[in-house]
Amino acid sequence: MKRRLMALIMVVVVGVWALAGCGSQEKKNNNANSAENAQSTPDAGKQAKNEKTEHIKILMAGTEQPDQQRVVDAMNKLLQEKLNMTIEISMVNFGNYKQQCQLALSGGDDYDVVMIMGSLAANYLNAGYIYELSDLIDKYGKDIIAAMPDTAKAIQMNGKMFGIPMNRDYVQQFSIVMRTDLIKKYGIDTSKIKSLDDMTPVFETVKAKEPDMTMFITQSSSNGYPNQYVWYDQLDNYCGVLMDPKNSTKVTNLFESDEYMDYSKLMYAWNQKGYMLKDGATNTESKQSMMKSGTCFSFPYSYTPTAEVELEQSAGYDLTVVPLEEPMALTSQISTFSWGISSSCENPEKAMEFLNFAYTSPEFNNLLNWGEEGKDYVFEDKDKGIINYPEGVDSKTSGYHLNLGWEIPNEFLTYLWSGSDPDTWVNFKSFNEQSFKSEAFGFVFDSTPVTNEMAAISNVLGQYVNALTAGSAEPEATIKKMNQDLKKAGIDTVIQEKQKQLDAFISNK
Repeated sequence: MKRRLMALIMVVVVGVWALAGCGSQEKKNNNANSAENAQSTPDAGKQAKNEKTEHIKILMAGTEQPDQQRVVDAMNKLLQEKLNMTIEISMVNFGNYKQQCQLALSGGDDYDVVMIMGSLAANYLNAGYIYELSDLIDKYGKDIIAAMPDTAKAIQMNGKMFGIPMNRDYVQQFSIVMRTDLIKKYGIDTSKIKSLDDMTPVFETVKAKEPDMTMFITQSSSNGYPNQYVWYDQLDNYCGVLMDPKNSTKVTNLFESDEYMDYSKLMYAWNQKGYMLKDGATNTESKQSMMKSGTCFSFPYSYTPTAEVELEQSAGYDLTVVPLEEPMALTSQISTFSWGISSSCENPEKAMEFLNFAYTSPEFNNLLNWGEEGKDYVFEDKDKGIINYPEGVDSKTSGYHLNLGWEIPNEFLTYLWSGSDPDTWVNFKSFNEQSFKSEAFGFVFDSTPVTNEMAAISNVLGQYVNALTAGSAEPEATIKKMNQDLKKAGIDTVIQEKQKQLDAFISNK
């Protein structure tokens, strides 16, 4: 499957698929308890055949497709048969989704199922815009729990479950990506690379032969967070982290740690030797783009089993990915986007029944992601689940090709696009299983009590972090001044609040 490299930065257009509110076609109020007698299975529609058809209105991020109504009609045929339901999906481009979702929920628009952005979950919960889902999923989402026992109920804030994660990869393993041709050309033994420090002699060797090439690329972080290379649990926002997420729940200041100082010193040393970009602190060009231009040797990246294939498509070179950290399951990997139920939904039980089906139906997930067989895709190898465009159709002429596997309810149920490893989903599931879970897995920080402090801290980080990451600032003096400013901004107050919330989360697990 052609997978996203995402940086979650997509510019698309606002679109609408046909649907209307949760309840019946007439938005009736007298059926709120009707789901009590309906089984939470893909055949629940057969038991409800004498009821009026439920109609679920959905809000999600994505690109409007030319033939999306045709595909929605196919979805509704399936849903009518299985659940006696129909759906309507309003699709908003990623650049506008945060604002449009906020406006829709705060304005009481009659959406029922919504894609929740984790960064806004606290606002939504505290304002009463979305339902707490624990009881609903226990009663009407049992198939979701069975399909995702480790993550179905994982994301919570102040003891409240606000969304259901997508069933997909959720592991972070930071790695270094290098050009394979140069590794072979200069006899680099990648088996000896166990840490970033081990890259110093590698850079010395390559730089001596390729003097005009940048050895290690970093990008400017728009929010000032040190997200180029992460070996800790950032607990949402880096303002109070778990330095030992495998064994400890102690929240500490990352920027006062010896590890952060050592990392910054290494970046500074590399910069002084000419291994890094001179304008790295302000660079916004993608690492893949710079790699494709032939001007760089390596960059940091979060490893996945398909990383090399994904990166090679955009970077234009054969690449070697060397993991440097243990694979770690973090809340941030599953809470960025999730599926929730709007408080404007008149029948949240039916909305959860729909989600229960959406998370467990291969046919629904493939319709949502790829469209209709024979029209939007054909099988290249049916036994292996490999698909491609029909003859005479390509990316420019396709009527439907959403290709947002990470956003649909259950990516593991979808077909794989031509060129994919047939074992992709097996490998991703194994990768998930082999990782260790942070002690804070499932915890989402509610920053509402420290809103002012967070704003001040963000300003401070914006002044210092990009320069430290790019190696253009002397670490000792810069980090000392940054920590002084962070304390004035209230980072100790944030850490104290985060520790209090995490302790409560741990005690209730």
